[in-house]
Amino acid sequence: MMIIHAWQWDTDVPVQIPWAGSELPTLDFVHQDTHTGKAVIPELRDGTLTARCPPSLLQSARRIVVYTRMDNTLAKAAAICVQPRPKPPEYVDAPENIWTAEKAVARAMKAAISGDDFAAESLAALI
Repeated sequence: MMIIHAWQWDTDVPVQIPWAGSELPTLDFVHQDTHTGKAVIPELRDGTLTARCPPSLLQSARRIVVYTRMDNTLAKAAAICVQPRPKPPEYVDAPENIWTAEKAVARAMKAAISGDDFAAESLAALI
């Protein structure tokens, strides 16, 4: 499992995970102690999944576990060790590329309308 080091209040922590599959998984970023987290759809390029850790999870100095999720199967892929530091005075909440249920439903409906059954089923599994 890959270990990534970050600082509390960081807003741009990239995660790159080797991926041999052709299907795109969801990456679940989860606080290890509270089991709360966010799902992110990564990019797949040249056998590597790339995503950014949601900045809201970096607002506390807690370990974050990154899971790949395919067909309701989770696998640990990485851990982010978040080191504590004071909140910088210039800190601004960064936008997050998070898939809300509404966004996933809209994308699944669009895929189904366009005839992309695989994409529609994959996105519907997120809901």
